[in-house]
Amino acid sequence: GDAADVYFADRPDQLRAYRRLFEGAVQFLKKKAPHLLVGVTTLAPTESPAPEVAAALHQKSQVLLYIYCPFVRDRPFEQRGPDALAKDWPPLVKGAAGRPIAFPTVSYSSSPENASSPGKQAEFIRAFRRFLAKADGRTLLFARYVALRDAGPSELPELGPGASVAQRRREAFLGNRGLETSSGGPKPSWLEWVKAP
Repeated sequence: GDAADVYFADRPDQLRAYRRLFEGAVQFLKKKAPHLLVGVTTLAPTESPAPEVAAALHQKSQVLLYIYCPFVRDRPFEQRGPDALAKDWPPLVKGAAGRPIAFPTVSYSSSPENASSPGKQAEFIRAFRRFLAKADGRTLLFARYVALRDAGPSELPELGPGASVAQRRREAFLGNRGLETSSGGPKPSWLEWVKAP
């Protein structure tokens, strides 16, 4: 599952069925490939609109897979400060109870619509690289930043004239989380990304 907590948040019957399927898969794979870690991808607990659903999904997970885009809770697609990961990491590790964590998707917008800027995005990348340099590979398996390039207008959903604030912020987030502009020009975040350690 990808963002499974969001999908199952208002589908309790499907959540129960999915959990049974997942728990069966964990048991099957434990026998067939005992070294394979199995998990479900949810939003990080700090961003999840349904943290109790995420916790239920992760109950039998051997690895915690999180989408990490630090948003203000209950303010859709509004970015928290660039230092959010350093603050979020200790509670994530504590909540993992010894299981490893991985971030299949990490991203941060550069758009003012998301309470950010190109400078804030660059600060996030600088903090993210420092975090990765210090991370213990047994606790953090991997982290993947998405995306290299901002999405172009043709790649984004079309917003109607009555689009809500949340819809506008979502489009801004999806369109401005790259390290380069949509035309391939470097943003300040790209310059942070390519700096020597």
